[in-house]
Amino acid sequence: MDNFLDTVKWLHVELSSRCNAWCPSCPRNIDGYKLVDGLIEQDLPLQKLSSIIYTLPNLETIQLCGNFGDPLAAKNITEVLDFLIEKKLFIRIHTNGSFKTTEWWSNLGKKIKSTEHLIFFAIDGLEDTHKIYRQGTDFKKIIDNANAFISSGGNAVWQFIPFAHNEHQIKKAFALSKKLKFHHFILQKRPRVNLNAKHYKTGELLNLSSWSKKEHFHDKITSHFESEKSCMHLEYPSLYVSASGKISTCCFMYEVEYTDKLDISLELQTNPRPICKSSCNF
Repeated sequence: MDNFLDTVKWLHVELSSRCNAWCPSCPRNIDGYKLVDGLIEQDLPLQKLSSIIYTLPNLETIQLCGNFGDPLAAKNITEVLDFLIEKKLFIRIHTNGSFKTTEWWSNLGKKIKSTEHLIFFAIDGLEDTHKIYRQGTDFKKIIDNANAFISSGGNAVWQFIPFAHNEHQIKKAFALSKKLKFHHFILQKRPRVNLNAKHYKTGELLNLSSWSKKEHFHDKITSHFESEKSCMHLEYPSLYVSASGKISTCCFMYEVEYTDKLDISLELQTNPRPICKSSCNF
């Protein structure tokens, strides 16, 4: 295990299992309505995170993106980011963007601009459509936060999941991202649609359908991000840490605690799990 830890370059961290959104395809809730039984809302302590990082001498990138929560929901997010900026790691954060104030985001932009970083804002449409999937979030607040971050020197990415209800807005959203000076605009090519999606307050069924893909969209700014998925763990030495502190091979196999990289790699190559096929096309 020690030898493998020396090779790890990418650490995927679920900093928190808390969130303010009710996205129907998220495993933290039941089709967007009510939390799943047994979910423990917690934050990964900085002491635990730092102890893991210190065992990875060749770590280059840290990605804050949770299975069950948004990293910006962590009560220790500011403290954690200050630590990571000091470590001079490539910092990647995935968030719905509706946490914190514009002042907080402006301060983050100033602090992080000298460090290699990307902040991915999940924005699925425009003001009238974004909230259909990203239930519980506020489009205007997200745009204001992103604008404050970008204006202070931060690199932001607009990440767009296309559905039938928002695909007609792809080009307009891209144009807005350019106007606001987002660093990239990403289309999720294979979104997972929940046909049992429910309204987060009433439990009523939502009309959440797959996009028709008739709205063709090609731009050099997105082409780098639209490559086919594969098993990242086998291609790039990496580990996943949950908000509970458990270390796993990857976020899709979070229930399997990491013990020996060689064994799990051999298993993945000879007998990929169903989640490997559905999530990573492996």
